[in-house]
Amino acid sequence: MREIVFRGKDLETGEWVYGSLFQSLEQYPAIAKPKPTADGKLFYCLTVVDADTVGQYTGLKDRNGREIYEGDILMCIGQRGDNKGHKYYRKVLFENGSFCMNVKYYRINSPLCNHIVTIVNKELDWEVIGNIHDNPELLEDGK
Repeated sequence: MREIVFRGKDLETGEWVYGSLFQSLEQYPAIAKPKPTADGKLFYCLTVVDADTVGQYTGLKDRNGREIYEGDILMCIGQRGDNKGHKYYRKVLFENGSFCMNVKYYRINSPLCNHIVTIVNKELDWEVIGNIHDNPELLEDGK
């Protein structure tokens, strides 16, 4: 079974919270996390989050083993002769039923599955260096 996890920024603290996505009666999204009680039972603690920051885990990890979420910014350094040493920056998004990286220079969204290096480990040759909410400036220059 695949792991389905969401993240969002807590409206009160501005901290990232991770867990299951929940739509409250007031229509505010919330992240639900299980918490054990003293008697061993579980209850879910809800944290109301900023709707603009909600993003889903892609099921993939970067080259350092870090989980990749919708809204993350990925960076890769070119290794071919024509692009060796050039840094590429991409925003992760969900479009048409798949997780993609936005290639602004070519005005396309390329599915993340096209960039898998090792199918066994599901690792990408990209590195998470930030996200569009905390570090939008990272996307200003890159191709």
